[in-house]
Amino acid sequence: MEALKKYKESKSRVAISISLPILYVEAIDELVFKKIYDSRSTAIQDAIRNLLLNNYPEILKKRLSTRY
Repeated sequence: MEALKKYKESKSRVAISISLPILYVEAIDELVFKKIYDSRSTAIQDAIRNLLLNNYPEILKKRLSTRY
């Protein structure tokens, strides 16, 4: 997927703050503990990327096309 490749090449990052139910945080922490992800941030980034690629690919493609 070209969109995913461009996303991975992007070095722009913005720090955000979110509140999550404790159940989600504990599940993410388990993924990190099991070494499935390196960090909470990586797990959340992957979840958001999958959401966009699988459910809203046109939005991601539109945003990528305006950056490159």
